Amino acid sequence: MTKCIVMTRSPDAMDLSISIVNYNGEIYLSPLLDSIYTRPPSCLFEVFVVDNASSDNSVSLIQRRYPQVKLTINSENTYYAQGTNSNLAMATGRYVLISNNDVMYESDCLDRMVRFMDQHPEIGILGPQVLRMDGSIQESGCRFQTIAFALFEYLFLNYLFPNNPVLRNYSYAGWDRKSLRPVDFVGGACFLIRRSLYEQIGGLDAAHFLFYGEEADYCRRAWQAGWQVVYYPDARVRHHVAGTTRAVEPWAIFRLRHRSLLNYYRKYYGPGVYCFLMPFFAFHTSVVFIRERFRR
Repeated sequence: MTKCIVMTRSPDAMDLSISIVNYNGEIYLSPLLDSIYTRPPSCLFEVFVVDNASSDNSVSLIQRRYPQVKLTINSENTYYAQGTNSNLAMATGRYVLISNNDVMYESDCLDRMVRFMDQHPEIGILGPQVLRMDGSIQESGCRFQTIAFALFEYLFLNYLFPNNPVLRNYSYAGWDRKSLRPVDFVGGACFLIRRSLYEQIGGLDAAHFLFYGEEADYCRRAWQAGWQVVYYPDARVRHHVAGTTRAVEPWAIFRLRHRSLLNYYRKYYGPGVYCFLMPFFAFHTSVVFIRERFRR
């Protein structure tokens, strides 16, 4: 199923391993990899890319322009969590940056994150400030999803009443995301993890096989293991919001997203809550399906 291109490793211990999972993201790969290699961090680093059976020219682009990338080519789409885990298994760095393919790193971002982690050994996961391409700040760093949040989401109350207390609590309402703070979980577009954390709790839960719920799950496991999760605004990345998902049919994205979130609720609140939420999920899904049919 998987063809791995093995490249010579540096005999020096790496400070930073960068993990990227790609699926038909050719238009994003060059800006991302250029932001790493044209302004490389001063620390020793390596870059891993898993390509999940892309049908565009992603693989040839990497092979032609970025031969230093350690590239794994899958013959089928193994999705985000499993692709990330295969990179984690090969990574040698003291830190591993888990990254979408639709981000770009601003100058000195990677060095800043590594230095900050070196100065704060109690931190297991560090999330940078995430900017949209127009420079506005994207919400990153939230509280863990509660049962009330699920109900408000599935009954469209978060959409109808965006200033409701449940959503405000989830999003740390009033915080401008320009200050350092511990958070329940950081956004999944990119976050830095400490190798000793990975060795303690393992990789991403493959039940969150797309890229929804995996960051909340991983950060929750980190907190449970005694590590801190911190939002760090002095390191910045640019994010093509939803760029990673544009290669996938929207209805499939919707179903996969909610399947991942339901797995999260079952894992942390138990099968009883999972069964309780299923009718609300069915209602939500039916409404969205009907809406999509009329749009066509």
